[in-house]
Amino acid sequence: MKNLKIKKLLFLIVFGFAILLVGCEGKTFTVSFDYDNGQQVETKTFNVKSGVEYPEATKEGYTFVEWKNVGKGDVNAPQEGATYSLKAIYKINEYTYKFVNDDDTVLMEGKASYGEMPVAPTEVTKVGTAEKAYVFAGWDKAVTALKEDVIYKATYREENAKYKIRFVNYDDSLIKEQTVAYGEMPSAPTTVLKASTDEFKYTFDGWDKEVAIVTGDATYKAKFIAEKNSNSYLSSFFMMKKSRAIPAMTAAVDPIRIPIITHSFFVERFKK
Repeated sequence: MKNLKIKKLLFLIVFGFAILLVGCEGKTFTVSFDYDNGQQVETKTFNVKSGVEYPEATKEGYTFVEWKNVGKGDVNAPQEGATYSLKAIYKINEYTYKFVNDDDTVLMEGKASYGEMPVAPTEVTKVGTAEKAYVFAGWDKAVTALKEDVIYKATYREENAKYKIRFVNYDDSLIKEQTVAYGEMPSAPTTVLKASTDEFKYTFDGWDKEVAIVTGDATYKAKFIAEKNSNSYLSSFFMMKKSRAIPAMTAAVDPIRIPIITHSFFVERFKK
């Protein structure tokens, strides 16, 4: 008899618990998940018994931190029929960037947040040789807003080295200046003059050294031959005349006496 009572008690407990479970199975609540500041919202319904299941949240360039309850109530202790609002919280990613020369030496490096532009160096050079020069031609890839760690490598265009060639007059005044590539011949000026003086005129006689194929910076200076100016002889003659003194008169010259013929002179002549 006693065993029968125990069995009945156990039956009632199990039966009640089952009823309780069935009742809980029908109780639900709603959760609104905001993945990206209202740009992506998803609403899900959960059973009160099982509780909330948090979905995975991702956003390009960001790292997920947590689901933040931005509404009323505690989603971890849900109430039947309640609605809860959760918002995904992220932190922005930070990336490293490097700009290196073609020999991998670091020119500039830094860190910046996702979506920011890396700061490229303003001066990028490569040492050339006497024959060759290297002109910066850009980076091996386009410099864009950061989405990941990145390395940019310098590229160069090879060309003949260029040098400054100057042609100057006898007084070092510039006649012509040009930039000429290594191994090429400079173009010398065709007209080179020096002003004449009263005594001399000048004829161009070439340069102080032979104009040669370019191997470096060079300066050529004009030479002239001085010739006696033909007009200078006449000028010398007049200068000599001017320098001679005119002798002064040392004796007085008597004036010429001219007789004066008067009326009385003729009267006396006729009387005779």
